[in-house]
Order: sequence, then structure tokens, then C-alpha cells
Amino acid sequence: MTLSARNWAWAVNVVTIDGEKRSVLPAEKLVLLCIAELENSDEGCAWPSQKYIAERTGLSERTVLTHVGTLTMLGAIEKRRHRSNRGRWDRNVYFLNVPQKYRDSDPEWMSKQG
Repeated sequence: MTLSARNWAWAVNVVTIDGEKRSVLPAEKLVLLCIAELENSDEGCAWPSQKYIAERTGLSERTVLTHVGTLTMLGAIEKRRHRSNRGRWDRNVYFLNVPQKYRDSDPEWMSKQG
């Protein structure tokens, strides 16, 4: 977990969709917080399965999938597919788009980023 990702996820309250602002839905925030809690400062990403996020949040896997899609569309996270050594798609990797002001105040993050 990185302090900057966690603090940023807690601070996200309003999003803009098609030029209109709306509050972040509680379940969207819960998914974002779960991913943020799992961000690895060495790798700069998190890789929980949808099943794991569902178990941690109490949401269904389908709901998690929906909210990950929304968070991706909003630019809060970037989801990339990861291939195994055998070439199969085996997991999603999530990169959080944490603003630099949060990163700058996170000593652990800054020490790992060079």
C-alpha cells in the first residue's frame, strides 16, 4: 500500500462525466479504495483479481467489473491486461492516476521512484 494512493482515493469525491460533475458513487469509491490499498510502491501498480476485490468489498464480481470500467473511463485508473509466461491473459494490472501533489508528500513512493 502507498500512502499517496490511499489519501488520494479518500479525497476523490466528485467526477466529471461529459462536462457534468457528479458525486462518486459509494461502491465506486469502495472499489477505488480497495485497489489503492493494494498499490505496490516498487511496481507502481496493483493487481488484485475481480474476485478478490469483490470479496474485500462485499460487492458482486459483476458490480466490481462495472465500477472498474467506470473508474477507467473517468481516468482514475488505467487497467492493463497481463500475459503469463505461456502467453495466456491471466490478470489485470491497475495503475492509479494519483496526482503528483499526493506522490510528492509520500516518502516511501518518492524513495522508490528514484
